Amino acid sequence: MEQLHASQRPIAEIVSDVEQTVPALLDLLRSSNGDEQRPLFLADEIENPKFTYDELMQQDFDDIDTRLGELGEELAQNPDLDEHFRGTFADFITERRLQTQLLRSFQTYQSLPDGPERDEAAAEYQRLNEALFGEVDESTMHALLSNKLRSYALEPGDVLAQQVLDELKTLVPKEALEELPPPYAVSEETFEAVKVMAEALYDKLLKHVPDRDEIYSSDEILAILTKIVREEFGESAADWIVRHNKQKGLSVEPLSKEVRVSPTITADGPKLRGLVAHELGVHMLKAVRGYETGLLPFAIGMAGYGAAEEGTGMVMQQAVTGKFEIAGTGHYITAGLLKQGRNFRGAFEVNWRLKALDSLKPGEALTEAAISEARGTAYSNTIRLGKGGMPSPFSRDLLYYNGTKAMWEYFGRYGADELMLNLAMLGKLDPTKPPHLQTALETRTN
Repeated sequence: MEQLHASQRPIAEIVSDVEQTVPALLDLLRSSNGDEQRPLFLADEIENPKFTYDELMQQDFDDIDTRLGELGEELAQNPDLDEHFRGTFADFITERRLQTQLLRSFQTYQSLPDGPERDEAAAEYQRLNEALFGEVDESTMHALLSNKLRSYALEPGDVLAQQVLDELKTLVPKEALEELPPPYAVSEETFEAVKVMAEALYDKLLKHVPDRDEIYSSDEILAILTKIVREEFGESAADWIVRHNKQKGLSVEPLSKEVRVSPTITADGPKLRGLVAHELGVHMLKAVRGYETGLLPFAIGMAGYGAAEEGTGMVMQQAVTGKFEIAGTGHYITAGLLKQGRNFRGAFEVNWRLKALDSLKPGEALTEAAISEARGTAYSNTIRLGKGGMPSPFSRDLLYYNGTKAMWEYFGRYGADELMLNLAMLGKLDPTKPPHLQTALETRTN
């Protein structure tokens, strides 16, 4: 019997191979010795951490990139691929190849001594970061810092807090000392309209989180999420599971169809309601609906969908909790400082002072214990963006600010339009991108 050509494999099987081949970006960029460097850095025994990346340095990214290219060609030649979605799958492959090339540029930088070749690798790393995740706008960073500095109302006589604020003002760019307007705002009318929409959209999910004074434990959160998945998603999510996983917070993994819960997470009622809207009402719902379209990128992520995905989650979370804030501020500021040439220490020194002042509640004075906690948090935050001594940030976390801003604008414009709302929630797409919307419309007519 004649063998089937490779291009006749089912599309789902090829896409699965792609996802198993593409490197785990966040895992590989997690330093091997971050926990060892942490106490040395926080004790000021070293000026900057010297991170190593053992697993990343062992990878053959050229081979991975070649394999992704082959899988992309196999998809393109597959006779079952609908012509309407050919570009969607091509972009899907291209994005994953760019991620691989970003990791290769990072690896190259780490392996070379100072010189032109290393500078070239650093420039390629920055270019690929900006292509994948966006570019830092320094005027936005200045506005975010300016508004933070003017938001601090210190208690009279709080000498320690005043000292930290005075130090902070000497560390930030001089432009941030000016009185700048917020980079964006959401009108009360828009917020209330989205709040009503979110409460209607998630009414069946949120009824499983009763109001109470006690804090929900991790086991209780696991039980609540399991009940929501089983009772509210029903048959459409029959093969999804909810389980504990060693991590922070909650996460949704669309490829493995899992909702993962940290064994240490706790939350009060309002926070848990917001998390249910964000994680199940956005990340899981969009994956489930994406699978129902039969177009796999809609289930696991269209190229360039990330900012809109996180932005939609934050908008819905804020709407359900009833509290607007500019999301991703700390990450954006850190990225901006790193882009301006600050090293890890320079970004950290600004970061911890912001965290310490942010932690103050009305009537509270700053304590050394609060400063110690803020420094620990700032180290964890800075390590997310400051990788391996690179002269520019790993800018994935810009998604939180950029996406939330874009989606507040989107829902402010189309919140009353049922079609535009349904298209935005149809799958893991960016409804602000016309090609994504066109693909969404095609899935409804094919």
